[in-house]
Amino acid sequence: MAQKNSKFSTTSTKKTNTVSKSITSKPSSKPTNIQVQSATKNIVLEQSQLQINENFIVFWLESNLNNLNEKIISQIRSIVNMIEFFTDIDQCINALVEIKDVKVFLIVSSSLAQQIASVVQKFTQVDSIYIFSNFKSINEQWTEAYIKIKGTFNQIEALCKVLKETVHHLNNDLIPISIVTEGSVNNLNELDPAFMYCQLLKENILTMQFNYEMEIEQLVEYCRPRYQETRRETKTFDQFKEEYRQKSPIWWYTEESFLYKMLNSALRTVDIELLIKMGFFIRDLHEQIKQVHSKLGSNKIPPIVFRGQRLSNDDFAKLKKAKDGLIFFNNFLSTSTKREVAIDFAGFNKNIPNTTCILFQIEINSSISSFPFAPISDLSAVKSEDEILFSMSTVFRIGEIKIIENWLWEVNLTLTNDNDPLLTRLTDHMRVSLGDGNGWRRLGQLTIKMGKFKQAEEIYNTLLKTISCDDKAERAFLHNQLGYVYKQQDDLTRAFSHYKHSLEISQSYMPSNDPRLSSTYSNIGGILKRVGELDGALKYYEHALKIDLGMPEPNPLEIATDYNNIGSVLDDQGKYSEARKNYKEALEIKLDYLPPHHPSLATTYNNIGLVCRKMNDSSTALSCHQQALEIQQKSLLSNHPSLIVTHGNIAGILESLKRYNEAIEHAKIAVDIAKEAFGSDHAEYQKRKEYLEKLQKKR
Repeated sequence: MAQKNSKFSTTSTKKTNTVSKSITSKPSSKPTNIQVQSATKNIVLEQSQLQINENFIVFWLESNLNNLNEKIISQIRSIVNMIEFFTDIDQCINALVEIKDVKVFLIVSSSLAQQIASVVQKFTQVDSIYIFSNFKSINEQWTEAYIKIKGTFNQIEALCKVLKETVHHLNNDLIPISIVTEGSVNNLNELDPAFMYCQLLKENILTMQFNYEMEIEQLVEYCRPRYQETRRETKTFDQFKEEYRQKSPIWWYTEESFLYKMLNSALRTVDIELLIKMGFFIRDLHEQIKQVHSKLGSNKIPPIVFRGQRLSNDDFAKLKKAKDGLIFFNNFLSTSTKREVAIDFAGFNKNIPNTTCILFQIEINSSISSFPFAPISDLSAVKSEDEILFSMSTVFRIGEIKIIENWLWEVNLTLTNDNDPLLTRLTDHMRVSLGDGNGWRRLGQLTIKMGKFKQAEEIYNTLLKTISCDDKAERAFLHNQLGYVYKQQDDLTRAFSHYKHSLEISQSYMPSNDPRLSSTYSNIGGILKRVGELDGALKYYEHALKIDLGMPEPNPLEIATDYNNIGSVLDDQGKYSEARKNYKEALEIKLDYLPPHHPSLATTYNNIGLVCRKMNDSSTALSCHQQALEIQQKSLLSNHPSLIVTHGNIAGILESLKRYNEAIEHAKIAVDIAKEAFGSDHAEYQKRKEYLEKLQKKR
């Protein structure tokens, strides 16, 4: 949190179609489609199933749970709300393996500590270990070999003090960064997707209108079941509902409660559902920082502020190569006017493996106000005279990087603005991909791009309830979007219903050859193809191509999609030569009009690869799928469902070539992504797992 001493702290969705295991889409306005998280839950004093909505979780390993009482648990929960209890070492380790995106604090009884410490020392998800014993004298000598062990404690108060300080500093280190070099402007799709989504999410949220009474109620009701409620949290929820408008957003942000914890976690993991529910607060916090900033006189703006933080060695290596590039902090950013405070933050746990201690020295130009910042001592829930808070996703130019101690690097940054040429090109690229429209509509497109279809469904259904029946264009658009969202969730009946409804509304006020009808014909064709009505699907796809070719100024990318869709039906009909011809027509157009790493190119390469394999041309098929994978790895999130399909395609060809070890490697990646994306009960995960097991028997 704050770096201070006093606190521990588009527009419509276009054409879509599934091709065996791959899909095509209109690249100009919609994301690639693909058909196709993980819970580990054990035991414990209380059998509730928790969704992790914070940055941390406590794993408590104790051979006799009767040694713990409600008071002890409540004291820990006041610092880290989520606790899982274990009596068995193997069970604890198995659960640790499943943990992703959060840091684990391991509290362990002295009788089990030495057994588990050697095993979990190398687990990156385990931040630190705390040995807790009722005995006053504990042999600590063996613990010196384990850097993650924070100490041995026989008083819960002493343990809590250390844990609280660790949480405070680790929150500071977990703020995600994105780095952009000057060369990235020539290859926009290599930019960190999480950054792009955070930037546009912020932009969308800041343009939305909110019903505060309803939004506050919905946020609290969303949060309550995700917390093991102590009296303190119950009081905080009630206080938030009753007093939100009476206190400032900065006060709420700096107050130690669920709001700060969940916001940081949501921004770090890009949890779209939670960020939507917290949208009113994000906007209010930004607006207050902006308001305070606008009233600052030039003599009240510090020329330099500081921030201490640990970075992973990988991130630091990227940073060192990015001089004169840009760095983005994908969160609200706390800094200090006091250099020594920042150094203290940088040096906390400085011996943690695979990390580098950084002192950011940030130069502020008082004439730049695109990214607001403000001193918050008078508004903070915890008073501090030295904290400067920057709004979400502030951008800095990277300057000189040098080592100033044997354990500490200094990185000079300069506050930039949103007129920076590199930043402008990057954000314009993403903005165009989401189309026009209001904040909610564009946020719907954003959730689709991230594969968050349940959230997209919620957004579009909400919009549909608010639109007048006379607004035929908007209603047709929303039904089209819902058709796509339901299709992605394999609810083909509802998808077909919404697509047909969209077409009927559109035909009621458009001529039969209106270019806007093309996408709806294609979408209906996609559903018919999925249910095996291939002749009907081909008819709808050919109708779409006829409309697109007949336009006064034909759109090449629309036509490419038509060829791809027609190819997919011919593929399913066993007309492989004709199918490949149509796919290649599509690819040639896309190569002329799209960036080299656009996801739609990956789709078409996958489609050509699939049909080549059916024609027994394994060499060409493998090359196409490998090209598709390279593009997807540079343009999609690491857990995107499209990667499941491509890794599976590559595994299948390698199997046919009897290259079993390579096939197993790709099949294993497909299994891991499917588990993370859908969970271990989902049919896609089960299918991928069964295929992997089959491959392993062949090796």
